[in-house]
Amino acid sequence: YSGAIIKMKYTHTLKSRRRKALKYDKLVQAVVPTVKRAVFSEKNRYIRATAADYTKSGQFSAELLHDHAQQLKAIYSNYYGKMIKIMAGEIRAEFKSHDVRETKKSTWDRLLNNYINKFAALRAIETATTTQQDIKNAIKRAFDSGMPEEDVIQAMLTARGLSAYRADTVARTEM
Repeated sequence: YSGAIIKMKYTHTLKSRRRKALKYDKLVQAVVPTVKRAVFSEKNRYIRATAADYTKSGQFSAELLHDHAQQLKAIYSNYYGKMIKIMAGEIRAEFKSHDVRETKKSTWDRLLNNYINKFAALRAIETATTTQQDIKNAIKRAFDSGMPEEDVIQAMLTARGLSAYRADTVARTEM
């Protein structure tokens, strides 16, 4: 008799976990297209700005790269914050005591904000560095093939084609 009750509780727990996992997956899938557009737009903005600056100076601007990383950090922080706070709310709702929920809420919020800021900054730096490396590779290929300088700038702008692919990858893997 008790074995049947334990099995029923275990089955209920598995179904509950599956429902929660599906709910979280839906949340992530709903965010992916929006993040993809935001990252794509920012990457293209950076590539255009870098191409214009490179035309004038012949080198890469650390200031533009820093600004690009800051813009990406803002995008990531925004979406990580939304998703994690929704998920944390679900977890807090499972606490049995209201007092425990309230005490845990402020601790959770502080810890989550710290995590979001740190994680978003790391992801932003990685993404910005990858974008810059894509541009450098396009320039190197253009110079190696013997293109005139005007065509090298055009080759740099073709790196924007990679930003669509990269934005899709970032949206799917980082959210």
